[in-house]
Amino acid sequence: MNTFTKMLRHTDLMVGFGLLLVVGMLIMPLPHFILDLGLVMAIGASILILLTAVNVDEPLQFSVFPSLLLITTLFRLALSIVAVKLILGTGEGGQVITTFGNFVLGGNIVVGFVAFLILMIVQFVVITNGATRVSEVVARFTLDAMPGKQMAIDADLAAGLIDEAQARARRKAIKQEADFYGSMDGASKFVKGDAIASILIVVVNLLGGIVMGMVNGQGSIGEVAQQYAILTVGEGLVSQIPALLVSTSAGLLVTRNGQESGMGGTVFGQVLSRPRVFMATAVAMAIFAFVPGFPTIIFLLIAGLMAALSQFSKNNPDIISALLTPKVKEEDIPKPEEPQGPPPGSPDAVLPLLSVDALEIEVGYSLTKLADARVGGDLPERIATSRAQLATDMGFVMPSVRIRDNAMLDPNEYVIKVRGEEVARARCFPDELLCILPGYPISGITGTAAKDPVFGLDALWIDEGQRGAAEQQGCTVVEPPRPWPRTWAKW
Repeated sequence: MNTFTKMLRHTDLMVGFGLLLVVGMLIMPLPHFILDLGLVMAIGASILILLTAVNVDEPLQFSVFPSLLLITTLFRLALSIVAVKLILGTGEGGQVITTFGNFVLGGNIVVGFVAFLILMIVQFVVITNGATRVSEVVARFTLDAMPGKQMAIDADLAAGLIDEAQARARRKAIKQEADFYGSMDGASKFVKGDAIASILIVVVNLLGGIVMGMVNGQGSIGEVAQQYAILTVGEGLVSQIPALLVSTSAGLLVTRNGQESGMGGTVFGQVLSRPRVFMATAVAMAIFAFVPGFPTIIFLLIAGLMAALSQFSKNNPDIISALLTPKVKEEDIPKPEEPQGPPPGSPDAVLPLLSVDALEIEVGYSLTKLADARVGGDLPERIATSRAQLATDMGFVMPSVRIRDNAMLDPNEYVIKVRGEEVARARCFPDELLCILPGYPISGITGTAAKDPVFGLDALWIDEGQRGAAEQQGCTVVEPPRPWPRTWAKW
């Protein structure tokens, strides 16, 4: 156990040494046993990759897949070259290749070879091209969406919804996602090249084997063609099965959009969540069962299975919901926070009060009722409306505004601060009206001189009794929000 642990500490050297061995396979002649061992390892590795791609909760959990795809592709191509040298040189390909060839051909060289060619076409035209196209599109869309995601993070950070550490983690996740899909776009080209190389190797094996067999006098052309057809089909099948599994894994990874749980749970959960679809399918299959010539029993069995699944999904909604619910990781479970900081009553307990807000409004005690929703104050709602309007019209998310009282101010005075620095100071009289002067002399209007806070125009704070006279002389009268006691008194 200790030796194995020490070996794991040098995994980089192990990977590098393994790649050197793969390159050495391209040059050195290898016995049949080593070829069989390598082919079995390639099949096992492809199965492992496919199962890993299916079971990860999100593609970034298997971010090493592009590099792993390149390594497995190089390994398979090296095995194919070794197999070609053995087949053309000795007329034998080892137990694995011979067994696969005999199994696929099944005693009929024409039917078996056609079946093998169809498998090659499916691998190259359907799986490989589809995975390549999806990788290109996903990579392009991911890169195009990066600026918007970065701006959203900056907006949340400026609004105080997240802190700097959370913003840094989100930026790192966005970068990893873009790097992964960009690497997948490039890695898909290796898959396509591997499929083309496999087709060429099959042609070389068959034609070269027939030529070598005739030159060496191994029999008639029919016997030689059958012998090398078995070896060619076996070698191509052994190399194409791992390639098909890896190509499918690549397609599964890049097409998993918005899934937060394993692929199996997501597939079964989304399909079983609609029992009416299963019942409609059961009815359709039952109708097909009575078409003359169709296998009635098989159609009825499938119809019964669909009906049973419909009843199961209808009677077990909790199981369906559990399949669609993302798995909660242990690190994501919030842990109870231990009490930190200085004890209450100590001098250091007031230090958190000294934190500086991005935007802040300090009001005197007579203006606190404007911010108190319990008595009808709507100042926080007005600020929220203004922030939403700014975001809609200008695309700028204004930071949240802190409202607090300040006993050092006059009762009707308020101060606006940005990062703790005062930028505006004025007075407000909630029980009076703000009369904005028209710019020419007026008479009979008295009040407290002021400035309109929006346009900076001359204004007066007047009582309710002078409102009619002010409006008759062309003044603009602005009524402040009325807290509930004032409204009740008016009614």
